[in-house]
Amino acid sequence: MSEQLNSGMVSDVELRAFPRPSWRGVEIHLRALENTPERRLLWASDAEMVPVAPGSEPPRLTVLREDAAQQLMDDLWCCGFRPTEGSGSAGALAATQMHLKDMQAIATKAMEVVLKHAAEPPVYMVNNTPVSGVAR
Repeated sequence: MSEQLNSGMVSDVELRAFPRPSWRGVEIHLRALENTPERRLLWASDAEMVPVAPGSEPPRLTVLREDAAQQLMDDLWCCGFRPTEGSGSAGALAATQMHLKDMQAIATKAMEVVLKHAAEPPVYMVNNTPVSGVAR
């Protein structure tokens, strides 16, 4: 299989992921188009495991185009997998930015009210009657 993948005999290589709840896991499928006039769709049936000496570069299984790598990420997302780092998605970031904008508007309005009333003389209550000016 790796001979075909690395020799140019195939193109449009894709790794796809599909949920497999009965295994509590994810199925991974590798497929590619044959570089022949027939352009048959080929599916990997097995991957060969080979020993690699320490410090040696391991053999690659395949190289994914950027759109195929994005498809794999999307498939894994659909299977319920999320990044472990706090990086989150663009949608989560947009929601956080909107929340921050709302909070800034609330804080700005609250400060305007505080500053407006700070310029006025204080009002004190004496015998349940409001009295302006300095308390005595």
